[in-house]
Amino acid sequence: MFLLILLALPAFGVDGFEVYKKYCSSCHTLHPPPLKAPPMSMVSYRVKLFYPKEEDFVRFVKEYIVNPSQEKGVCMPMTYRVFGVMPPVGRAMTEEEREAVARWLYRNF
Repeated sequence: MFLLILLALPAFGVDGFEVYKKYCSSCHTLHPPPLKAPPMSMVSYRVKLFYPKEEDFVRFVKEYIVNPSQEKGVCMPMTYRVFGVMPPVGRAMTEEEREAVARWLYRNF
């Protein structure tokens, strides 16, 4: 019985990849080349340079997607010249969706 409960737990959580597909994929591809924004693999790489620990990474991503700005961002200046600052897509997400997509980004790239 306990094993069944453990196996069922992920089914009730929010899937970070599904959140990515819903909110992020229209601009961010998974890998190069870029579409309308840097690919997710490059985003994760760059954020990890500044926030290598998962909890710090997740905290940054959750905050940034709600209130993005060039001042807070970690992209190279050329990235902002080419793509601009992303819209605040995190405002349309639940807290659980922001958490899920940030952890998915950290763990998959």
